[in-house]
Amino acid sequence: MSDSWMIDPHVHLWDPRNNPRLVTPLVKLLGSAPHVMNFAARYAFPKEAIRFFRTPEYATKNYLPHDFDADCAHHPVAGLVYVEASWKEKGPLGPVGETRWVESLRASGRSGVEAIVAHADLSLGRDVRPVLRAHLDASPRVRGIRDMLAWHASRDVMDFNEQPGRSASPSWRAGFECLSEFGLSFDAFCYDTQLGEIAALAGAYPEQPIMLCHMGGPVGIGGPYGDVGQTPPDPPHPPALSRDPPSRSPSRSPAHRTLARL
Repeated sequence: MSDSWMIDPHVHLWDPRNNPRLVTPLVKLLGSAPHVMNFAARYAFPKEAIRFFRTPEYATKNYLPHDFDADCAHHPVAGLVYVEASWKEKGPLGPVGETRWVESLRASGRSGVEAIVAHADLSLGRDVRPVLRAHLDASPRVRGIRDMLAWHASRDVMDFNEQPGRSASPSWRAGFECLSEFGLSFDAFCYDTQLGEIAALAGAYPEQPIMLCHMGGPVGIGGPYGDVGQTPPDPPHPPALSRDPPSRSPSRSPAHRTLARL
């Protein structure tokens, strides 16, 4: 059984009342009345955001280590990779606050975070180096960087990037080139219509590890996107496994040894 433990490679932990997120003002104002808050969010959020999340609760309620543990009770999960989630602290070094927060969860013993994919604005070019160094100083578990590229021509699709073709700009690529200096991978979040852009990036930098988020972001995966499609409801969970929690020692689990090589 010990050879079957898994690492969840893409998890967002979320505490919008206490962290700087886009929804934080709404949660602080109306969080004591969740039904009112989520009703208001349906009118305050852009329509494409509602289509993406399906329900405002995904953005307004907490998702912390104990929630992850409950969701994974039916799977042999030994730990997780935390992936950045649009932290809104200002300034080039603002995203480092997210890394410190995630590291504090682990230090408190409440988190199974084994690696972190942090955020940095690669369009800073060579000036992104202090940001990368600060992330690594904040946590030895930082393994990669995600600077979201997802953009779609349809107005019905939620954008996570303000312009198409951003990864081809000289300033962005200058920042991208800095990742190898720090031994960091790149997490590419794009839509399937942008896979050619990611292929071009990989072709230009064949030695740079690139992780493709969300299977390349097929349009329709989270709900109606530009009238293209909609996914069916999730099937019911199987019964929870009866097991002892796994050791978090990297030497005990093949999944941990694989993660350590990232």
